[in-house]
Amino acid sequence: MSMNVPPPDASGAAAAVEIEAVTAAGDDVIGEAGPITHRSYDMTAERRQARKERRRLLLRRPGFVIGVSIILAWIVCGIGGDKITPHDPLTPVDTSSLSPRAGHLMGTDQLGRDVLSRVMAGARDVLLVAPLAATLAVVAGTFLGLLMGYYRSWVDEVLSRLIEVLLSIPVVLMALL
Repeated sequence: MSMNVPPPDASGAAAAVEIEAVTAAGDDVIGEAGPITHRSYDMTAERRQARKERRRLLLRRPGFVIGVSIILAWIVCGIGGDKITPHDPLTPVDTSSLSPRAGHLMGTDQLGRDVLSRVMAGARDVLLVAPLAATLAVVAGTFLGLLMGYYRSWVDEVLSRLIEVLLSIPVVLMALL
């Protein structure tokens, strides 16, 4: 296909583009410009179909279903754990046995408190503290990174050494502090 583009006219408007069809050895026209069609609806339908297929494949994997179920159970325990616990998490209910049995699915601790109730009540604190700690880490890390990048002098050196010292301390030891 060859294109003949005439120069713009005196008014400055763009001239029309002529498209010539090219024939090869007397055959029919090889390239001919046709109308431009929008396939937005078709692409949306294709994307929707692909999304359904991905969802179907994910739901067929038992590991995915089990993982999502565990996450949803934690979220339910975090939202309403103290209201759906079988026993009061702070009150001793039985001191005769630590092992699980019918009334205490996860058993009791040394003080006789139901472990399942304590885990369900503790989920709320975990679901609140973890995102807050992650957000604080991102904000502090971004601030320190910007500070160290802007002041490329002794500030960068001091903060780099301080961060290296903090990273060299084992996680278990930091948890005890």
